[in-house]
Amino acid sequence: MAELNYTKGEWYLNDLHGHFDLRCDCGDGRNIDIAHIWKGIHTHGGIANAHLIASAPNLYEACKGALNMLDAIDHIYPTPKTQQELKEALAKAEGKQ
Repeated sequence: MAELNYTKGEWYLNDLHGHFDLRCDCGDGRNIDIAHIWKGIHTHGGIANAHLIASAPNLYEACKGALNMLDAIDHIYPTPKTQQELKEALAKAEGKQ
């Protein structure tokens, strides 16, 4: 699995008037804008979407770890459906699907 080149660091939300700023604390003194997510009347689920997007790097890394663990124990406890779902989700995140 190739290394995904996303903005590394802690992603967080600034709740501003009318929108969220999704930012990344890169750990080297830089805070980078990732996205702006509007939470107006035309964006149903805007708050939930913002939190889901902010958690994306953590979810991605957790999925990679889970897949590695399942691959390692596949000969004892096969989980082909779960492994395939994780592989498809990671491929989508990596732009391969």
